[in-house]
Amino acid sequence: MNIKLAIVFGMLAIGVISCNTPPAPALAKCTTPDMQPAAAVTSTAVFKAQAKILDSAAIDGYDANKVLAQDKGVVGGDFILSDCSEGLLRQVTSISTANVGVDARGIEKVYLNTSDASLEDVVTSGDVGLNYGALDFNQAVVVSALPGVQTRAVNGTIPFNGIKIPLGTASSLTVGGSITQALTPKFDLTFSGGKLQHFQIGLSGSFSATLEGKLVSGEKLTNAAKELTIADYKFTRAFLVGIVPVVVVIEPKLILGVGVGTNSALQMTAKISPTVNLNFNIEFTRSAKPQWKITPPTGSFSANPSFTVNTPDGGQVKTFAKLALGMKFYGIAGPEMTVKPFTLAKLSASDLSAGLNTGITVDGKVVAGFKVLGQGLEIASDSLSSTDLATNYKCTSTSCSILVSNPPTGPLR
Repeated sequence: MNIKLAIVFGMLAIGVISCNTPPAPALAKCTTPDMQPAAAVTSTAVFKAQAKILDSAAIDGYDANKVLAQDKGVVGGDFILSDCSEGLLRQVTSISTANVGVDARGIEKVYLNTSDASLEDVVTSGDVGLNYGALDFNQAVVVSALPGVQTRAVNGTIPFNGIKIPLGTASSLTVGGSITQALTPKFDLTFSGGKLQHFQIGLSGSFSATLEGKLVSGEKLTNAAKELTIADYKFTRAFLVGIVPVVVVIEPKLILGVGVGTNSALQMTAKISPTVNLNFNIEFTRSAKPQWKITPPTGSFSANPSFTVNTPDGGQVKTFAKLALGMKFYGIAGPEMTVKPFTLAKLSASDLSAGLNTGITVDGKVVAGFKVLGQGLEIASDSLSSTDLATNYKCTSTSCSILVSNPPTGPLR
């Protein structure tokens, strides 16, 4: 027994049996985003001398707290900006050369230990405008998609068919249709006195959808509501502001949703084909009380509804398709803008008709902690005031007639 113990202790001493902490996870490797043409940028920005550029080729790896890079003369206190992956904007807190060595080309490498930073840390003044360009889904990375979704657009259209959303124990809604969009996001930033004073995101262009919901209910349903993400995408684009890379990620999600309250078993179908040309913004303004808000959208809207039901009920059924555009700057999630066509059928309890409210909702929100552009922007907003462009109809199985409509042009209400 003593001999066996001696062997074990000896193996531990020389490291054959190790109780050491497992090695740290490997650093992530850089990918290089699509660089946008110079015409997509307007800028009068003035940058501080402590802003240092590291292109993705100079970085061997990174994590949340450090960057392994070629020695480019960066010192503690400097701010590094890079087009690496979703972009890096960090302040260097210290530098380590221990156990680093040189790369295959004989270039010395260093560990840059870093902390969070914001764009206003490196910009003293000036305006920056970024035109993101069209969101062509054929140029996006497809992150995920459900069966029934054609992820690649044909003439800008994404079709989806046979998407079934279970409701209750004996009920479901089957949704089909398509979304067509030619939307262009734009970003405007104004710096003064070393602070980001104003930040605006604009979304403009055309949007249309065909949305058909078929409800088969075998029971009474009370406030049955669900949302289902059917596809999500990712665009990663870099912009050179002078020599400084700004990386913006937009992550579109296609979401179907339903809300049902019925009094009995029934079958119902409602369909709309809305089209809208719109222009709306969400913006941050620094003032005595910094805040996010939506500026009043403008646009025009039309819809072509149809409706059938097999039995009077008195309940209501809402179906919607939502295009949600989540946005990141230097990998930090922040604003989200949504465009949501919907139909709300209020079923008659006395005959086979319904009041049909159809329209498009636009709204926005901001994720808490979004301060990579400047302090104060991290104020969360779960829902900025949303706006509907809607029309009310009286519908039977043969026709729909307009009851109330917003003006064809002007503010969305």
